[in-house]
Amino acid sequence: LLDEDGYLVLSEYKGDRYVKPAVYERMKEQYIAQHKDSRKDRESLEREAEQYLAQQEPAILPIHSDFRLFAAMNPEEYEGRKSISPALRNKFSVKWIDELSEEEIKLILEKEFNIRGRNAQYLIDFYKGLRAISKKGSKHELGRAEGVSYYFTVRDMKKVALRIKQRQERRVGINFREAAIEEVYEVFGSRLRTEEDRDLFNILVENTLGESKRRDKDVEIKSDSEVVHIGEAVLRKGNFNFNSETKAAKLALVPSTKRMLEILTKAIEMNERLLLVGPTGAGKTAFLKYLAYVTNHSFVRINLDGQTDTSELIGKYGPKEGGAHLELEWKPGTLQRAMEEGSWLLLDEFNLAYPDILERINSLLDEDGYIVLSEHDGSKIKPAPGFRLFCAMNPERYKGRNRISLAMRNKFTEVWVEPQHSNSEFNEIAEFYLTDTDIYSFNPLDKESATQIAEEMIRVYKKMQAMIQTGEIG
Repeated sequence: LLDEDGYLVLSEYKGDRYVKPAVYERMKEQYIAQHKDSRKDRESLEREAEQYLAQQEPAILPIHSDFRLFAAMNPEEYEGRKSISPALRNKFSVKWIDELSEEEIKLILEKEFNIRGRNAQYLIDFYKGLRAISKKGSKHELGRAEGVSYYFTVRDMKKVALRIKQRQERRVGINFREAAIEEVYEVFGSRLRTEEDRDLFNILVENTLGESKRRDKDVEIKSDSEVVHIGEAVLRKGNFNFNSETKAAKLALVPSTKRMLEILTKAIEMNERLLLVGPTGAGKTAFLKYLAYVTNHSFVRINLDGQTDTSELIGKYGPKEGGAHLELEWKPGTLQRAMEEGSWLLLDEFNLAYPDILERINSLLDEDGYIVLSEHDGSKIKPAPGFRLFCAMNPERYKGRNRISLAMRNKFTEVWVEPQHSNSEFNEIAEFYLTDTDIYSFNPLDKESATQIAEEMIRVYKKMQAMIQTGEIG
């Protein structure tokens, strides 16, 4: 609020007046402390304090001469955006910030990542081609079959460039285009949902970066006392002891599972915010829980829905434990605790929550991510070094799902997670869960029995999948 003299009133509505809640509670406690010797009980003093404060003028703060106010937003046609009234917009000097030009992108690649000349042009040609085939109405539009929009920006290009730089530092003498192909497949290609999209992507990569020599490889997983290696990605171990949660974190490490683990591990190593998208039961949570388990990191999961509010994530005021009657204290939410403790946090069912709730974490998705406790004392919370944020959701076609704005999705490294196991892998997975003594308390099956049951389970599974595809069921 601004008063008539241009002062900022630090306040929110409470009763018949405006006052900042945290300030109000402190002022009330000060009044009670000053009058505690009056032989009145706590309840009487609180009533007196509220009457006294109701007669006081709200606290005001003069604006410093160096203060400047800026506002930024995406276009109003983005999902979850509200229209700004003409009267409010008219109080700002409005500037349209256009996308970076090709020359500006070249300059970024050169100055920040030492990528210049022909190598920079390779990446820019790829980026321009990708933007062209993902544009709505284009002849070969990515996402058409799935009905999803892909949105690629310079932010994605910077991820690729940083990964290339790290890959070159680890493997001296590696060919630039070979490194670039590996990274564009992981940053861009891993979010594509259909074979049609992946075929278009493969053609673009070959036309701009050269023929891919990528082959399905057996990803090796090994660890020592300090780090875990999953393929070419490396994660430093934490200090958390899983103990009883070990069973729930185990996976059957078939080749396709290990390849997915390598993709996720690379993003975690680079401290990218991961958004896992895929059908129910695809393993989104299981992959993350396994990685937390093998790297000794605390793993926290929150299921979001339409009833979720910011107090669950950020925190709220509540009765003070052991305090006086009606004495309040700040109780941190799950997000604040995870950030301060350096835990891994998964926000599951991400697109079931309302967009305005999700926007509350927007500042945490930036490179220098943080949150401001505006609900408390206005302090700025930056995550501890081990903190990682993950989000997971089913596709938008699922009933009741909200569409996440393209601007927010672009702040994540998005990965499409879908079971793509071979017949032999399906059998191996089924046999693993039927014979592993850590997973079930009953006596495990012998190898021959497990194989027979696994084959029958896979037969039934594939039959049901075929019936779903043809519309016989579901």
